[in-house]
Amino acid sequence: MRFASLLGTAAAITAFAALAFVGTFSDALSVHPLPDSAVPDVPQPSIASQASFAPATAEDLAALADYSVNHIQISPSFAVIKPEGTYLYYGKGHHGHTSLIKLSDGNGGASLRVRVLPDPISGKIYGAEVTDYSQGKRVSGIPTLIEPFYVPSKENATSYKIRTAKGQILVNFDESSGSSRANVVLLPSGRSFSLRNTEPWDGKEIKFVSSLEAGNA
Repeated sequence: MRFASLLGTAAAITAFAALAFVGTFSDALSVHPLPDSAVPDVPQPSIASQASFAPATAEDLAALADYSVNHIQISPSFAVIKPEGTYLYYGKGHHGHTSLIKLSDGNGGASLRVRVLPDPISGKIYGAEVTDYSQGKRVSGIPTLIEPFYVPSKENATSYKIRTAKGQILVNFDESSGSSRANVVLLPSGRSFSLRNTEPWDGKEIKFVSSLEAGNA
């Protein structure tokens, strides 16, 4: 469904995501080498009241798939979509945590690279960038940036902020009902909906799912 008003939060979310996330975070991942240093705590984005979100329709899921640009899935759990026929190659930073994952078919065909921003102590991931490659060269366009948010009292991420070539995906988790529910806002379209039985990411590692198995239902 589309929401007419998110109690004044939509504009703030858009501005924060566009300036802080797309600017500073993108620069840190895309221009500079990934540092093995802790990322300061950042308040998680408040999307809206839980009552603002109805279960996802087929149209909502189609919109989410479009925004995901075949890079990520949100439900049933967060994962990066692995192109068929590719193999994973892991690179580690000086703290021993994974900082780069290359997905390649070994023949120079289409592939992905996932750059990871880990906390040097806990290893928990505070950011990741997914970029398309072909023939060993980066494909022009906007990479997908993933920023999970954590709170000290919970092991898993409580929300994500994701930017793709199509726009932004804001995800906030509601576990009060007994089964995990992800409330989703797509910007700039303003579409909002909830995904039932969706587990929050623990941030310990990047998980991959086959493009044939990926789903956001």
